[in-house]
Amino acid sequence: MAHDSDQRSCHWPSGPVPPPGQKHGDRFRLDALDAELALGPGMDRDALLGAMEGHVLDQGERIGLDGR
Repeated sequence: MAHDSDQRSCHWPSGPVPPPGQKHGDRFRLDALDAELALGPGMDRDALLGAMEGHVLDQGERIGLDGR
């Protein structure tokens, strides 16, 4: 996947292709925070979730199913 320099849009070379067979689920999570986090380069998921602790106001999740 290629990103524009401002990362506001992404371009898939041939479109996202789910694995063959059973339906594939993609989870999208959105967290509303009460503060801007100071995130360093290379931060992993656990460090991000730790930095978010105590700052989450609300949360939403969406699961998209696709298959071929």
